[in-house]
Amino acid sequence: GTTHVLRAPDDIQQLLDDHITKTQTMLGSPFVKAIELRMQQWQQRLLHVQAVLDVWLRCQATWAYVEPIFSSPDLQKSLPAEAQRFARVNAVWVATMEGTVRNKKVLDRCQQEKL
Repeated sequence: GTTHVLRAPDDIQQLLDDHITKTQTMLGSPFVKAIELRMQQWQQRLLHVQAVLDVWLRCQATWAYVEPIFSSPDLQKSLPAEAQRFARVNAVWVATMEGTVRNKKVLDRCQQEKL
């Protein structure tokens, strides 16, 4: 089967790294006191997005490797339990990717569901 994949993650990761660095720099400023709590919350949100993207890209790479294997009718016959387990995981993965196509805003998407 086919599903959507994350493309050009380097652009997103670079922008994310830049914002994390800027946020950390601002938090080190003596002038941050008035907005320190908001800055800490923003930093946590950015770090959460970074963690989600890291896991997401690892899952995508693994999925891309095993999906063609488990799509084989021969394997499905010889390992039916594993093929069923993969089918359940695949359904979750496809739904996750379809949800991402519907909401392409990275900050919002990483706050949704149990990513």
